[in-house]
Amino acid sequence: MPLTIAPLLASITITSTTTYTPANNLLECNLSISADGRASKFDILLDNRTNTYTNIQPGEIVDISVGKSLSSMQALFSGVIERKEISRPSLNQNYLTLGGTDYSVKLLNTIVPGTRGDTGSYHPDLNHQSGWFIDQIVIDLVSKHTPEITTNNVNSTSSYIRDLMFSYIPLSDALKELADLAPLYNYYVDNTKDLHFFYEETKDSGVTIDTSLIKSLTIETDIQNTKNRVFFLGGDRSFTDISYTGVSSSINTYSAYQAVQFTPVQPILKELWLHIGKTGSPAVELRGEVLQDSGDQPKGAVLRLFSIDAAKIAAADWHIVNIDYEPLQTGVKHWVVIYISPNHDVNNTYTWSHDGGTSGVNASAYDGLTWTVRTSSYRPAIKTIYTEPIVTIGEDTGSVSKYGALETTISKPDINDFDQANAMGQRYAMQYGKARTEINASIYPPDNLPTPGHLITLSDSVSGASGQYIVTQMDYNIQGVETHDLSMRCFRFE
Repeated sequence: MPLTIAPLLASITITSTTTYTPANNLLECNLSISADGRASKFDILLDNRTNTYTNIQPGEIVDISVGKSLSSMQALFSGVIERKEISRPSLNQNYLTLGGTDYSVKLLNTIVPGTRGDTGSYHPDLNHQSGWFIDQIVIDLVSKHTPEITTNNVNSTSSYIRDLMFSYIPLSDALKELADLAPLYNYYVDNTKDLHFFYEETKDSGVTIDTSLIKSLTIETDIQNTKNRVFFLGGDRSFTDISYTGVSSSINTYSAYQAVQFTPVQPILKELWLHIGKTGSPAVELRGEVLQDSGDQPKGAVLRLFSIDAAKIAAADWHIVNIDYEPLQTGVKHWVVIYISPNHDVNNTYTWSHDGGTSGVNASAYDGLTWTVRTSSYRPAIKTIYTEPIVTIGEDTGSVSKYGALETTISKPDINDFDQANAMGQRYAMQYGKARTEINASIYPPDNLPTPGHLITLSDSVSGASGQYIVTQMDYNIQGVETHDLSMRCFRFE
């Protein structure tokens, strides 16, 4: 069927009740639909000479369809009125202007909390022992924070996150970060309030824009934003320094302070792991300290005090104490001490697991001052954890050879897995290490209007532009039944 060249018409429905068309007081419709992380926007102008539409208020829902005839309209937009303006320039003129954004603004106005264990925190658990796939996080975030937005078009990803925590940022920023981590994914909310999260080059609109549809265009190819060598800075990578993991027996704390000696190899203590259990219901939290040795006894300078809430301790298990980067003297003896239970109650006390070996040094004291030190004895169970920053380098060698090194740094402190950071740095370099060609075009409308985020095919015999491009924005300016402007922005990597 040959293409029909005709002006575009707009049809506006407000709160699913009243529809406005050029024959029904709709004077102008400006619509900008985006798929580059920004909210899509609209402005409409209504003839309000009879003061009929004064009751329309911000917060009402707007649905916009566009087409070449009112009988063949294409639903393009659904959003919320955010702004209302009444203008009376003369006695016989009265206009109502309405403006607003699509549903994706909800993503901008919703904050994802960022403390461990809440709804913005993703760590390995029983259901995600190797981590979370990025699409799983997307679905989880949107379902929890904006349940009115569905996730039927979230595509699966092969990229996973072992440890990720958002820090009180807008949901839109969280999704942008996840799209970058994938990477080369994009997202938008469609006119049915459904989130699309997808690899940019997989959605094909099936639309071809050829020379007959192009009024004017500009083509720009540049490497200003090309980055072919990426220094990827992740979070801190955890390693174990001291590891006393035998747990065949245990000592109690109801009658004495208990201590174990260790000699650090690494100069920083980030976490202390203790294998602790309890009997009954101790009245206070478990308390202790990390201190230096003095005369082969736990009597040196106290480096750090710590405690573990009694409610967090049940059957004997490992419990983590965050020491927050305490400097230690390497090659020098140190001690971990657990305090005596203050009530000396054998039925309500803490237990500290230990091995059955003879390679350790431990100590106990009834008053915390007079220590009995046992050498060639068991070791109470501890692990000391230190960290090192993750730094990897990704490179597109072909791009470096062609353009020279174009370097950038990407900081993702929530990525704490080295292999994952290394893979992400390489993917960034390979996918952003290319030149980018962007086309801005003013066009006649094809029968099927392109959807931002989807691919189109360009074929222009004049400029030579050809091939597939990703549409990032469509701008509509429709006035009455005779005037319209349609512009399009799209790009591809070369």
